[in-house]
Amino acid sequence: MEIAEFLKILYNADPDFTDTGFYNVKVKTNKDKTVKTIYKVERCKHCNTTIKHEVIVIFKKPIDLTVFQAELLFALFCLNKKPHDYGKHHNTIAGKEFIENIKDVLVLKEKV
Repeated sequence: MEIAEFLKILYNADPDFTDTGFYNVKVKTNKDKTVKTIYKVERCKHCNTTIKHEVIVIFKKPIDLTVFQAELLFALFCLNKKPHDYGKHHNTIAGKEFIENIKDVLVLKEKV
């Protein structure tokens, strides 16, 4: 993914006053560690419907996601929110490598 494309998504996201680490997402990966499925299953407190929010991220090179990276991807692509503790991660060397390693992103939301 190009940095400019990532920044466009980042700047269009709503600010969130929740730090990463509080979204309680789960991560599944394939054997090659290039496809990560980041998901969260929620139950609506009003209608008792179960909803699964899911983002599938395909990377060019194998990667082990940190909690920050997994929850950042979930917040940006599923919730359209920018975590409060994001800072300027895209300006760091590790942040640029992480963003450029993203090949494709697929967002799913389904009732379970």
